[in-house]
Amino acid sequence: MGLFADSACGLSILFQKQFIVHMAMPVAISIAIGLAYLTSNICGKKTKEAKAHRSAQAMKIFFVIVNLIYPGLCTSVFTMFRCKSIDGVNDGQVLVADFSVRCGQGDHVLGQTLALVFMVVYVFGIPGTILLALKMNRKHLYDESSPKHKEVVYKLGGLYSQYNEKYWWFEIFIILHKMFMTGAMCIIAAGSAAQPLVATLFQLVFLLVVLKCAPYGSETDDQAAFIAAFTLTLTMLCGFALMTDTPDDPNFDPGITGGVLIFISIFCLVLELGIMLKDKCSKEMQTKDGMEKGTSSKTKVTPVTAGVTSTSDNMTNYNTLREIRLQHGAASVEYQSACDRILQTENQNE
Repeated sequence: MGLFADSACGLSILFQKQFIVHMAMPVAISIAIGLAYLTSNICGKKTKEAKAHRSAQAMKIFFVIVNLIYPGLCTSVFTMFRCKSIDGVNDGQVLVADFSVRCGQGDHVLGQTLALVFMVVYVFGIPGTILLALKMNRKHLYDESSPKHKEVVYKLGGLYSQYNEKYWWFEIFIILHKMFMTGAMCIIAAGSAAQPLVATLFQLVFLLVVLKCAPYGSETDDQAAFIAAFTLTLTMLCGFALMTDTPDDPNFDPGITGGVLIFISIFCLVLELGIMLKDKCSKEMQTKDGMEKGTSSKTKVTPVTAGVTSTSDNMTNYNTLREIRLQHGAASVEYQSACDRILQTENQNE
């Protein structure tokens, strides 16, 4: 995207017309993906498998693009309701995005009506559609024995595969968090000290949910999510301190507070990169240890949990192992220890 940083291209139209163009983007994207899908079916292979693959690919592209533009859609919708009073303007409040528009008068009434419609269709409709898609395929999401499992993973994997099975819905919570922080905060006590206070409290709730649930399948992902949420919470707290301070007699030095904000962001980035490198090194070490222990042999091993010394009841072992995977994740130390233990047990039995 840096290629467009110096571009002067833009829409030189008023906000309300920009709003219409912005709201038309999902429709245009859907039409483009639909036409591409139809064209590929006409020109591509006519087999059932090929058509199913193209359908899954079109669905995957649609959800990826919608997730990218969703925060911008929320901001545009809520901005239509953001009005303020200006000294000297006596004929009503003005729209913050366009001071030539009087709120609740003329074309703005139509704009607010459309914004309400798009709030239902986009702001709440997009996460509702994603939740419905996941719910309809609930039994295929994690069941590797299901004939539709691979297709569902390819189509919707980016919406749930990174989470533990019992938190298959957590992406909806992430989307609503984006909606609140990028859209709803535009109109909640706009311009007042209450705005960063509400944002801080909401971000604190999000932080506690991430910390308590640990929804990700990987421990390192949980750590990264916690660090990111904690950084946003501190940032909101610093913003609240700056907005409540008095410019004439400041209690918080703006230079120091600005330096703290910069330090928080850089420190977060360093920690996230460190977690990524640690995770990569850990996986490489596990792969190396597995090869040294002979895990690449052709012997088929059915893992069991700690404390299980018999493999006569494979179904019981599978269910118990599944519970540990749900609780700790497939990349957890507990799961790897169980795999190593059953490997040693079967070697002894042989």
